Amino acid sequence: MEIKKYTYKDWLNGVVVLEYSRRQFNSNEVPTPTIVSWENFEKEEKEKIQKEQKIIFENSKDELFKKLSIDFFCKFQRTRSKFDMINRLLKRFSEVFSNRMICHDHHCYSSDRIITFDFWYYQEMITYIDFYFIGGEHYDFSNVQSPNCIYHNHTIVMPEIMVDVYGLMNVLLKKERIKLKNPVAEHSMEGVENDINDTEGNVVENPYPDIFATVEAYDFFCQLEKLSVIEKEYVAGYSFIYHKMKDDRLKYPIKKNVRASEFCDFLKDERGQQEIYPPKLKKRECKKNQLIFEDCKNNYLIVLTKKSPK
Repeated sequence: MEIKKYTYKDWLNGVVVLEYSRRQFNSNEVPTPTIVSWENFEKEEKEKIQKEQKIIFENSKDELFKKLSIDFFCKFQRTRSKFDMINRLLKRFSEVFSNRMICHDHHCYSSDRIITFDFWYYQEMITYIDFYFIGGEHYDFSNVQSPNCIYHNHTIVMPEIMVDVYGLMNVLLKKERIKLKNPVAEHSMEGVENDINDTEGNVVENPYPDIFATVEAYDFFCQLEKLSVIEKEYVAGYSFIYHKMKDDRLKYPIKKNVRASEFCDFLKDERGQQEIYPPKLKKRECKKNQLIFEDCKNNYLIVLTKKSPK
């Protein structure tokens, strides 16, 4: 039996609906939808649809992130307890991502009852978190609806988009918390000898004394992180940093007793990175990163020399 073929325009105009998408409609108000699969499209038409689905997804994500971040910064300026505000928000997001929302009577909510989702919605979020956001499976946007589809409630944000935006907010909050702990954290190693002192000449406190030997060591890490860690290869980047900075010749910028598991926890909790399992933190060599390391190391040693008593 020959399979009927449809086009990108049929999907875009809402003539057909992909079976992978969520559908919500009243059969008494609209006709029964024509449900199709990828088999109903030629390869080129399918690629056009997937490209459009990704654009729709990313635009919706950017719009929601912008809205939530603006709302956060407005309240952040007014709050009298910035640390408490950030920590409360991070606790809520942690409950979402670790599947610790309280579910009862068709709803799921955070422990402080501020975040609330329908039960089905949160289960869809957890599926996306487990398989794609954390699990690393490929997400192909197949369940994204056309904006012209009448079989979908367009006022409801896709659970997948909500997860991604919460992930972005999680990173934003942790960066703001770092700034509160240590104002020099956003600076580069260039001129770092001026950054380690405040306007009164007092030494800035090491924000993570359990991980780094000194504030200079933390700045050394920040510069390496900025220059050698890229999103697609973040495990390799942090592995390189971890092993290079645990060096007795440099007097252990990352403390000698800091285990790989502790460093991984630090990256997850304080740098907003996806979880890295310690066995993956293997010693790695990279020519490009080695050149970066040598430059940063030289700056680090210069700073230590200038700070040392004469």
